[in-house]
Amino acid sequence: MSLEQIVNQPSQRKGLLGRMKNIVGGALLAGSLLLGAYMPGCVGREEEYVVWPDEQQTQQQDTTPPADVSNFTATAGNFSVDLSWMNPNDGDFAGVIIRRKTTDYPANPTDGTFVYTGKGQSYTDSGLTDVMQYYRIFTFDNIPNYSSGVTNSAKPLDNSPPANVGGFTATAGYFLVDLSWTNPSSSDFAGVKILRKTTGYPANPTDGMMVYTGTDQTYTDSGLAEAVNYYYTAFSFDEVPNYAGGRQATAQPYGGAFAIAWIGGGSNGWKTIDGASLNSDYRSFTYPSGLSIDSAGNIYIADRANRRISKWNSAGSAIGWIGGGSNGWKTTSGAAAGSDY
Repeated sequence: MSLEQIVNQPSQRKGLLGRMKNIVGGALLAGSLLLGAYMPGCVGREEEYVVWPDEQQTQQQDTTPPADVSNFTATAGNFSVDLSWMNPNDGDFAGVIIRRKTTDYPANPTDGTFVYTGKGQSYTDSGLTDVMQYYRIFTFDNIPNYSSGVTNSAKPLDNSPPANVGGFTATAGYFLVDLSWTNPSSSDFAGVKILRKTTGYPANPTDGMMVYTGTDQTYTDSGLAEAVNYYYTAFSFDEVPNYAGGRQATAQPYGGAFAIAWIGGGSNGWKTIDGASLNSDYRSFTYPSGLSIDSAGNIYIADRANRRISKWNSAGSAIGWIGGGSNGWKTTSGAAAGSDY
């Protein structure tokens, strides 16, 4: 009987299988027939050790990734970023992989710098610089299939303060103190905070009365008392904020009245404090009829008879004038200072 007749007749096929019961293992292949057997003792039915082609099932490969993580956060720390998330509940979830870049979000699981992989739900990305970091977290299964990913970003903080301000000075004025300084060139510089006391220099950014905070390089502290020592400390700071050790300066404002001019005492007519004769120049007055003081302590005097307004600083020194035949404001040296003041 031919092999084809044996495999096409169940009774003959079963007899053939029975005669193979002492064979440890073997395979019979004919046309579309696959006969495979592993038969310890060769005892059993043909279904236990024969697989026919029409009984095979083709297994489909999984191409679906697990769901993305949820609640992905990125929190800035000192030269670091704290990352946290919640893993999905998918049965085929095998882990996450996190990548980062400094220009934009990573596009796929191989784009950018590797940060983390595993089944954890938090990670601290350390050793960074204070530039924006862009993250994408992907989930994957065992194949692996990767999810589309979730993004977040953060800019790490700097735990070192910027340099101190330079050239911090305090100059006394009329019931005021003029403060000036030079801001540091540190890349993380965010501003300056100035505090004052009357008993000694402020020791830290919360000690004393805050006078100023910002990024300017001058400030006038006005409304002060005369003959009182004011002690100032200027602290530079960054975004954290970290504060520098501070720079110090002190000044004592002056105030009250001072002499501008007089008459008598052997003088021939009105004299100004520097000895100029009445009507001889802008420093003398005839029927002064008005006086005003600006926020910087400068004094403006309206001289009615001479038809001019003169300007004096808070120390009593003449600065300039307008009117009295002059074409616009004049400085003490006679140079024009513009048509208004």
